[in-house]
Order: sequence, then structure tokens, then C-alpha cells
Amino acid sequence: MDRRSSTCASFVSNDGSDDLVVRYQWGGEAIGLELMRETASNVVRTVHWREDPLGVTLGVEETSRRVFVTRSSRPDVQVGDVLVEAQGELITEYNLAERLAMLKKQHALNPDIPFVFAPPPSPVFVKKCAGELNDVGVDSSFELRYVNGRVVRYLEMRELQVLIRNSPKPCTMAFVQSKGHQFYSALQNQEQEQRRQRQIPSQLMVKDAKPHEDRAIETALSAALNFKLFQLVLDIVKCVETMDIKLTVEHYHFVLKIYAWAGDMQAALSTRDMMQENGLVLTDDGLYWLVHCACKLDLWELVQELLAHTIPSGQVSVNAYNSAISAYGNANHWPKVLGVYGMLPENLHAELKGWHLGAVTTAYTKADSKELKLQAVDIFNKHKAKATMFAYGDVVTALVETDQFDAALEIIKDMKNHGITSRKSAYRAVTLALICHGSAQEAKELLEEFIARMEDSPERFLDIIQFYADRRQSEEVKQE
Repeated sequence: MDRRSSTCASFVSNDGSDDLVVRYQWGGEAIGLELMRETASNVVRTVHWREDPLGVTLGVEETSRRVFVTRSSRPDVQVGDVLVEAQGELITEYNLAERLAMLKKQHALNPDIPFVFAPPPSPVFVKKCAGELNDVGVDSSFELRYVNGRVVRYLEMRELQVLIRNSPKPCTMAFVQSKGHQFYSALQNQEQEQRRQRQIPSQLMVKDAKPHEDRAIETALSAALNFKLFQLVLDIVKCVETMDIKLTVEHYHFVLKIYAWAGDMQAALSTRDMMQENGLVLTDDGLYWLVHCACKLDLWELVQELLAHTIPSGQVSVNAYNSAISAYGNANHWPKVLGVYGMLPENLHAELKGWHLGAVTTAYTKADSKELKLQAVDIFNKHKAKATMFAYGDVVTALVETDQFDAALEIIKDMKNHGITSRKSAYRAVTLALICHGSAQEAKELLEEFIARMEDSPERFLDIIQFYADRRQSEEVKQE
């Protein structure tokens, strides 16, 4: 192999992140570089493409060729997440275009397509190094991000080793230390300095450092949250404990949020217990993340226990209930949505709005019994001023399925007056109401509009409408 001299340069990134970048041109000589990666989380998220747009743009990652998210308007899918499967079928770069086209057609007939996303692989960090890399300060807080300008995060470790070994020499490796890691390193250095200066009273040391500690801890925890570095969170907490620094409620909220994202219920409950041991009370925000984690793992008994919890202020808010309704609604666990709503104190019913109110009406509409379906109508009438197009569609469906066609037509009329359009899943209920007790011509026009929207030609629906229209006309003639 042709050995060339290696060069090393460090600078601060100019992309606004203030990350420290070490660009190393490696000539192929031995540098004692070992890389490591934390065990990836096995937690995957299933989201459903329903009436609204999916809100996700997909692409093929250049180096690994994995299908990943390039843009997202959804709170439950992050840029960088990997698409694992859709409608139960694995998705690769080879079948991506074909499957998306097929799913679009399926969605026209059944607006409930499941997509399974996984978080991106953990970053590749330096385990140890020697020579010039070590001299410029590269250590385990640095991530190997690029090899010859190619992103390496989505590669498996074996694939990464092959890429480095087979790259033409000299090859350029870019090591990055994020701003959060810089603060973490600063905390470690501060701890070492305290140990070297034990003759100085520790209380004075902590007092002098206090103005900077809170900001450093928050920044480090925030960075760990953004990059989903769960082990780093534990390291930060341990480091802070050795420095005799007390974590605030806000710090613990960061930790609870991280464990909720990771789906680690035991760690989240341990964090809650740690708060209590340190004399801190669980706030509404902390309860929100505990409920979120329990719902994510479908621990129903624990969800009930947490929602029955009264925070010390005595002021129970709707936030924790919203967390549970959102989690179970997104997972299509409608009986659980009804269970959560049943636990919601009556004085908080009026605070439900938007998506969460719509999820409750959907849950009642999907119930088997007529009595429960009619409760969707009752809830709708009580909160009509806050109702969304989803709630309108649900109440029309509930009325049609309980044979209250005239009442359904009144809701349809109200939708027209307010310029509210029907969801795709509600078109059937609206059309049936018009066929049975309204205008057959209006039903036909509605289906024609539906066809135009879906870019499809389900002509059989028009035939059915025409059949009912003809039969109705003949019956009217007989009555005359």
C-alpha cells in the first residue's frame, strides 16, 4: 500500500452548531484508531396514514442506501428516522417507488396504512486513538461523521470498516465533537480540577461555579436528547452527582423525556423516585412524560395508576390525559381511548379540543353498541364550537349507523354552511344519509367529487347510487 503522510486540522463548524470538527487526512499508516457504537434502541414506532397527509418525505441515504426520512411535519417521526416497513412489507431502495405508488391506491380505498419507523443508528464514536489524532484532543467524545465526505452513521460497523479500508489513500475522516459534548467535557474537567485542589473548601468551589453549572447541565442534557444518546444522559447525571450539584426539576424533566422516547419505563420510574428522594415534587410536565412512556408500552394498569395521581399543587390538568389519548388514538386502541376519557374529571371535559376531542368521538363511533355510538353525538353537541372536520365526520357516521338519517342530514347541512369538507372515511356515511333520506342527485355529485379527489374510478359506487335513486323514484310513483 502506498503510505502518504497524514495531516490534521481542527476548526469550529460554520453551520451555526458551533461543533468542533477535526479533519484528518489519513495516509494509511497505523494510528491505533478504534471505533465504538452504543447498542441501538429496538423501539420502533408505528404511525398510520389516515385522512390527513402522511407528512413525511422519504429518500435513500447515499452511503448505506437505506430509506430514511428527509422531512417531517409529524411530532412522532423525526428527520433521520429509518422506514422499516409499510403495510407489513419491508421497504428498500429497490421497491420504494413501486410500493409507494401501490400504497397510494390502497389509501384511496382504505385510509389507514401503517408505516413502521425506527430511530437512526447510534453515532459512531472514537473508543481510542493515538498519534496526531490524540495530540489534537480527539477522544471518546468525538464522533466519526464522514469518510471522504460520505455520511457513515447509517452504516453497520462491518460496512464502515470495509469503507475505511478500501477508500483510496489518503482518505479524509471528519471527527465531530458536538457543543453538548463540549459542555460535558467541561464538566469532567471541572471535576478533575476540584479533585486536584482539595485544599480549597468544596462549598466555595461549588458556589463559584453555580452560575455556569445549570446552563452547562441543561445544554448537555438537551444535546443528548436531540441525538438520542441515552447512555450519555446517565453519564452526565453520574458526573453531576460526583460534583455535589443538585439537579433541578427541569433537569429531571429532560431525563424523563429521554426515557419516554426510549420506551424505558423502569428507568423513568426510577427517575421519578430519585426526584422524590431529593425532595423534588413531580409536576404536571413530569407526569405527562411518565404517562407517555406507559402508553407507549401499553401498560394499562400503570396508566390508570398514573392518571389517578394528584400532583402536590392539587391542580390536575388535561395534559396527562391528552398524552394518553394521543398515544392510544395513534395506535388505534379505541377501547383504551374510551377508558382514558372515562377517567377524565368532568370539569376537564371542556378543555379537550382539536385532535384529542376528535379521537374521543372516533372511539365512541367505532364502538359496537348503539348506546356508545350515540355518546359520540352527545359529546359533539356539547363541544360543537371546537369540533374539527374529523369530529363532524364521526358524528355523521354515528348517526347513520344508528339509523338517524334526518339528524345526519342536519349535520351535513351545518358542514356546508361552515365550509367543512368531509373526510374520505366519512364520505360513505354522508352519501348513505343523502341516499336514504336526502337527495339522490346530491349523493351522486358527492361521489363524483370523491372520485375526482382520489384520482380513481370506482364506478360501481355510482351504479349503486343510481340503483337506489331509481328504486326510490318508483316507490314515490306508487305512493302517488
